[in-house]
Amino acid sequence: MKIKIEYKYSINYEVERILNTIKKIEWYEKNQYRLTFPEGINLKNNKNYTKDDIRKAVIKEYKENQYKDTVLQLQKEWELIAERITNNLLLNNLNLKKEYAVFLTKYGQ
Repeated sequence: MKIKIEYKYSINYEVERILNTIKKIEWYEKNQYRLTFPEGINLKNNKNYTKDDIRKAVIKEYKENQYKDTVLQLQKEWELIAERITNNLLLNNLNLKKEYAVFLTKYGQ
């Protein structure tokens, strides 16, 4: 068995990730997370951004080719280690799935 990895990314996912991070901003700050947001989203000055505000900021910076390049690099690396990792996990009697999703994000935590 070799675990398959599906990589996911999109403008919508970035927007939702930022919205979820903002909802929990006090917890992240309390625990000293270093958060990143698109240019124009500054939570020190304003914590009431709309979904549309965030979408516009993400679209300005979103470069799909950067995500595609990252996926290609991750796929190459995974191919080198997938069988060994899968076998090690199986040795520990873990209940593995055949496929896992990895969500790529530029923002948030």
